[in-house]
Amino acid sequence: MTFTITALPLLGMIIALAILWQARKMYQDGKFKRRDFVLWALFSLALLFVSLFPNVVDSSLKYLKISRAIARSEE
Repeated sequence: MTFTITALPLLGMIIALAILWQARKMYQDGKFKRRDFVLWALFSLALLFVSLFPNVVDSSLKYLKISRAIARSEE
């Protein structure tokens, strides 16, 4: 089994890490309350998780009858 990262998940990971870094910086500067930081951190970690493991959300998409916008190759 090979693990390859395509451009879209890589972009998602970069955005998630940028959000997390910015939220941490704003919390340290006193511009965010703890609640705000936790909310953005959770959002960022969820985006990072979905970027790394996009197949995990397939069952939820099937249940909601939503198709993936980008087709993936099955191996």
